[in-house]
Amino acid sequence: MAQESQQQQQQQQQQVFFDYDEIVKYSSDVNTNTKTSKIQELTMKLAITTDHEPSQTCSNYDTVYALGDLHADFTSFYRRLIEYEIIKDPDPQGTVANQIANFVWIPKRTILVITGDIIDGRRPYIVHGRDVGSNVVDEVGSSEILLHMFLKNLKYKAKAKESDVVCIIGNHDMFLFYPENKFFKSYVHEKAIHFYGSLEKRRDWLAPFYRNNFYFLFELMHEDKNIEIQFVHGALHSKENKSLIDDTRRLQGIWLNKTRHVGNFQEYMSPNFRDFWNFYVFDDNASAFWERLYINFEENDERCNDNVHKIVEGPTIIVGHCLCEPYDGDPKERENDDGQPYKINTRECKSNNLECIYPKCFDEKDVPKIVMIDTAMSSCFWDKAAYDRSVEILRISHTATKETTATKPYFDNYETLFYVKEKGNLETTKLKSQNQIKKDAEAAAAEDEAPAKKNKAEEEAQAKAQAKENAQQTAKETAQQKAQAKRSSPSSASAEVLSAADPKETGGTHRRIRKKTKKHKQQKTKRARTRRRRPHHYI
Repeated sequence: MAQESQQQQQQQQQQVFFDYDEIVKYSSDVNTNTKTSKIQELTMKLAITTDHEPSQTCSNYDTVYALGDLHADFTSFYRRLIEYEIIKDPDPQGTVANQIANFVWIPKRTILVITGDIIDGRRPYIVHGRDVGSNVVDEVGSSEILLHMFLKNLKYKAKAKESDVVCIIGNHDMFLFYPENKFFKSYVHEKAIHFYGSLEKRRDWLAPFYRNNFYFLFELMHEDKNIEIQFVHGALHSKENKSLIDDTRRLQGIWLNKTRHVGNFQEYMSPNFRDFWNFYVFDDNASAFWERLYINFEENDERCNDNVHKIVEGPTIIVGHCLCEPYDGDPKERENDDGQPYKINTRECKSNNLECIYPKCFDEKDVPKIVMIDTAMSSCFWDKAAYDRSVEILRISHTATKETTATKPYFDNYETLFYVKEKGNLETTKLKSQNQIKKDAEAAAAEDEAPAKKNKAEEEAQAKAQAKENAQQTAKETAQQKAQAKRSSPSSASAEVLSAADPKETGGTHRRIRKKTKKHKQQKTKRARTRRRRPHHYI
């Protein structure tokens, strides 16, 4: 049995798009021309599709994992998947090539959704007018290509376990195809810029992956096509109170139709298509890839229920794009990239007071209708001292016994996972509204107080019973005292003396008293008879 299991594992490890030998084909010690040709040949395999659509049926899966904004950090992403028990590394001391080729996908009937921004492993930070940006750990500059190869293998192995991996495209990913890519010098790792050599070469090497493996919007729906969950990078509503869903679907259709038939991406830069991109993709007031509207929502913002947004009535929307910092205890505001203030979130989480997952717009069943999941997973956001920090991931699950209807969602449990390094295990926290948390706290307090109340009631009952018993005892003693007092009165003195006297101690006195009393009664009777016999003239 063990041998058979080992063979199955070996077969699964071999069922990959990129094996070990392919991954090590390009290395930093080969000359530029050889490296270019090998990588070009290798990355063309990224375009191979695995036949998935931008919407799937909820009942295909029991569990959904969602995370966002990897930002070229393969090492951090790989580590998180191990911590969350989504994959297993058979050789923890192995090379990166071993990791990409030989990992094992663990869960069945599980879908992993990544909400965009796969590339760009640098963050610009301006200090005293100088950019002192932070980079991911990438000694060679090839982390982006490694990450895309890993995502391809990840999806392939997930499919073998009735599972899937879906990637949403983010604003950083979209700029890969824009000629005037302002992100290239500011947001691309310095070593990666040297590795690629040029913006155009980077686009040519990574573009094949985006033909059939990325979506602008991904949806999970019921059998009746009723949508339950939507995944998008930024938002599906704009600041101008406009829904971005139709435009996003339209853009997705154009993208899929073109990328499946176009060999290179220069056509996208034609004047007509470029205007389309400028409006639907790069306009932050009209694009689902740039909009940050939800960061400005309070947990139960009035816009959750208004007639314009209708968020509570619609599907749950899962978004990345916006770093979600925790509430620090004071009413506080912070400026976003547009200089507009947004309110800091109020949920407490376990990520060392760093970025957390935040739910908003809860419906009457306490299901969140917006969940923000950008937890700054990439190390480019943090000092290297914080590189090993744990981060939260969203897990949505289905209760097997629950019936799904139009009013009852298929996925009924929203929670976060957090890896506790000190304990070496995962801790879960159910996502709840502040109102529900308050109710639960009150219920827990009442439950804690229940034994005390029960004991108090029992003590009161015992006290009442004791008081009743004491009252009865007092009444009995009172009756006895009254009887004693009555027996002690003059009319009964002689009788009391007689009854209490001890013949041995009184020396016969009681007999004299009894004789005297009898003689007194006889004299009294004699006088009475004498009066009745006297003549009337003596009266």
